[in-house]
Amino acid sequence: MLKLPTKTGSILILALVERQLVNVSISLNLTWASYSVAANLIKKNSLATELFSIIEALYEELPRDSKFEMMPLFYSPAMDSDESIYLFRTECRNATSLIFEKFLDRDGLSVETLKREFLLAHKYHYLLPLHDKIWI
Repeated sequence: MLKLPTKTGSILILALVERQLVNVSISLNLTWASYSVAANLIKKNSLATELFSIIEALYEELPRDSKFEMMPLFYSPAMDSDESIYLFRTECRNATSLIFEKFLDRDGLSVETLKREFLLAHKYHYLLPLHDKIWI
């Protein structure tokens, strides 16, 4: 087994988590952009369905004790504001955050608890975004 210094290993894990977040955020941002000019109700319903599917896929993939890994999609890396560094449009962030919160409610989880768990798990969160600094 490869043994990395604790700091290096922690940053590498954060970078791997971020890689998944970037992939998901690209899907969410592109989906939002493709429907954002939709004026009719059918297209808006399709947007909601697609956003739901993307969030659901990521949420269901993560075990219950890892749901906190999704938090940077909706909040700043320090978890102190709702300004996502991955979802550029506030409307997209708000829409997807509501979907995420419905899943949390269903599973008896809270946003505040997941924020704390994220910060405890990733003490180098202040380095985010890493994707523009290193490539994995």
